[in-house]
Amino acid sequence: MNIILSKSWKKSKEKYSLNNDQKLKNVDNLISPCGETVSVFEVEEELNAGLRMFDKMFRDYEKITVNLKLTFVDKFNIGQKECRFYVIEEKFSKKQIAHIFIENQGKLFVFIFTLKFFEKSSLEELSTHNSVLKEVMELLGVQK
Repeated sequence: MNIILSKSWKKSKEKYSLNNDQKLKNVDNLISPCGETVSVFEVEEELNAGLRMFDKMFRDYEKITVNLKLTFVDKFNIGQKECRFYVIEEKFSKKQIAHIFIENQGKLFVFIFTLKFFEKSSLEELSTHNSVLKEVMELLGVQK
């Protein structure tokens, strides 16, 4: 994914090397205008299979680990593209980690970042109180 950045976004030179079975390849780490890090990964799996795999994994977290819990799921559209939005809580740290999945040029990508404010009310409420979420949604809106 060739990410189009507005002038207020910056690219980090840092890359993550993942050696797990989640089939994620780190393609970029971005610094949002509000200063939060947003990691972008390509899902190295066919589009629909990748979406099913992550949906099932997130929904099964409570059955397979004591530290992770799916706390919020939603979908939204950016132009003609559907985005899937998940929030995972790290139970011990209480960190809320957002995952936004989007298709680009036939491939599946996920934007991962931490939310500062979390209420299970709505995506709109979350984006109102989390600058990074609002900024990522705006960034996705300018992608081709």
